[in-house]
Amino acid sequence: LINALHSAGVIAESSDRTSFLSKADMLDDGLVGGKDSAVLRRRVLEKLGLPTLLSANTMCEVINRLFTIEEYKTAVAAAKATNN
Repeated sequence: LINALHSAGVIAESSDRTSFLSKADMLDDGLVGGKDSAVLRRRVLEKLGLPTLLSANTMCEVINRLFTIEEYKTAVAAAKATNN
């Protein structure tokens, strides 16, 4: 997916954006390492309009490149609300 986005010119090699999301953040948010983390991860990806079969590592990279922290947090909150 990252290569396709590069090829399409959607994202550049270098950016002024700094990464805000790490795998540790994803763990804290319940997106990795938990019983239902894969389900929650798919819901977050759906909320962001991304393919639902992204790995956790790819998801982290894509979110850092394409979204703001506010968009990420909103998607996580919406996904968790759907989970209940």
